[in-house]
Amino acid sequence: MAYDKEFVEYAMDHLGMVAPVRTKRMFGCAGIWSDDHFFALVDGKKIYMKVDDVNRADYEAAGSTPFTYGDPPKSVNLWELPTGILDDPDRLASWVAKALDAARKMTSKRRH
Repeated sequence: MAYDKEFVEYAMDHLGMVAPVRTKRMFGCAGIWSDDHFFALVDGKKIYMKVDDVNRADYEAAGSTPFTYGDPPKSVNLWELPTGILDDPDRLASWVAKALDAARKMTSKRRH
């Protein structure tokens, strides 16, 4: 896992155009929140977004891969944002909205 300050700032600028966002360093990466919902992770020059059964197929269809960590690798319902989405505000807004929906559902399940 790697923290790339310049790429985190670049990602935050783009994500901030479609949702209120804040970042926090975590596990050598940058966690991204909107309100109280963790919905994305920046690792190096890759952005991973929260997925669930509703949006996972979008990532699979785009040839995306899940974020994994550890040995043996473990997944945490974060998939790589496909190339080109970050630079297209309309498409990014849709992908962020779905990731936030997934994050809200997961937050809600933990609280109940």
